[in-house]
Amino acid sequence: MHTTHFLVGLAGLTLSIAAPRQSPVDNALICSPDINPGPCFKVPTSGICTDLPANVDRKVRAIYQNAGSHCEYFKSDDCHGRLGWSDARQSMRVTVPDVIGNAMGSAWCQLTPSVAEGAAVEDTDYSEGEFVAEEVA
Repeated sequence: MHTTHFLVGLAGLTLSIAAPRQSPVDNALICSPDINPGPCFKVPTSGICTDLPANVDRKVRAIYQNAGSHCEYFKSDDCHGRLGWSDARQSMRVTVPDVIGNAMGSAWCQLTPSVAEGAAVEDTDYSEGEFVAEEVA
């Protein structure tokens, strides 16, 4: 079985999981607890604040981002109170620490200019990813 390693940003632990299927190029996936069994919610990379629906709101445990996306995560349902961010130079999966995932209510994602201008994104695996956390009060 092929495995992909990922980084738990705040806890500093490295774990191994089976590689998941890809998310659509123009979306990031926010999951509770993970892509399998789900549920997951697609956050468009359109630069618009997106409130998380009840099935993942304040229950986020995993984020999947395709190459060329930048996402920021917030406490409130209107993208205020930034909890942290993640950049995907390549397709990645990030485990979200409980203290962050239990507070996350909205997200904002956009493509970097090279991807937004039409560069193809066809990665087959998700690599290590890091969630950069703001100070959580």
